[in-house]
Amino acid sequence: MSELPPGEYIVVGGDIDRVSASVRAGGDELDPDEITRAFGVQPSFAARKGDVRLSGGREVRQRTGIWLLNFGGAPEEWTLSDAISELLDRLPADLSVWTHLGLKYQLDVFCGLHISAWNRGFEIVPSVLRRLAERSLSLSVDIYCEGSADQAT
Repeated sequence: MSELPPGEYIVVGGDIDRVSASVRAGGDELDPDEITRAFGVQPSFAARKGDVRLSGGREVRQRTGIWLLNFGGAPEEWTLSDAISELLDRLPADLSVWTHLGLKYQLDVFCGLHISAWNRGFEIVPSVLRRLAERSLSLSVDIYCEGSADQAT
């Protein structure tokens, strides 16, 4: 196969370059201590509605209560399914814990997909989808393109 001269073709497709995942609980009446006790792990971040915190060097008032556990340590070769699985492995397998919290708070898994070029893709395997559904977890995804704007033309 002959090599193409630089600049006369573009590469499309491929896997996501980097993934991150968090379990989040939110709600105006959220009690971070209750969630910490129920999950048995310390959050990466937690705040009650109305708490004042620093963000970007300025004080902001928390609009709603939040509890989250981040997992950003995925090696580059990990898939989104790998990262979600690893995160859920750190939390209770007892579905009654999830049911109880889900009746009081909004629960989801928030994922960040970081791509360096356009037209990347991902899949979530059925076993991970099953775990999300069993826990009544929504899946929220943000996609961050770290490539240049001319790559999409």
